Amino acid sequence: MQLNVTVNTVDKRITGMARISQAINPPLNIISEVHGDYSYMCTMQSCSILVVADGVSPFQPLIRDVPQVYKNLSLRIVMDENWQKGVANYKYCVNNEWHEVNNAQVEIVTNADIHNVERLAATVKNNEKEPVA
Repeated sequence: MQLNVTVNTVDKRITGMARISQAINPPLNIISEVHGDYSYMCTMQSCSILVVADGVSPFQPLIRDVPQVYKNLSLRIVMDENWQKGVANYKYCVNNEWHEVNNAQVEIVTNADIHNVERLAATVKNNEKEPVA
């Protein structure tokens, strides 16, 4: 799952988009508009961040010209207090059947990371063009 969210630190809310994909036949490709909130869970030794969110399909069928909103994702994430890594449990709906994923590793990927990956890919591509002696 790829989850792209904006964090509202004033209201402690998250908003974004999720995409669940898998190379199976037929291919799995679920898109979800995600809304939720987060809270801090602290003990004497450490703090974690609990993210609780649900997602709905952006593709809403019409019944009598009225969009039908349906939930297709439910997720719970426990992040380290610095938001860098964590563990997720989530479930998603395909053809009215819910599938569960537990203990999925979570890591933050920033725009800077994406640019570094693009730069690495460009470097690798250029190196492939050079003849090997």
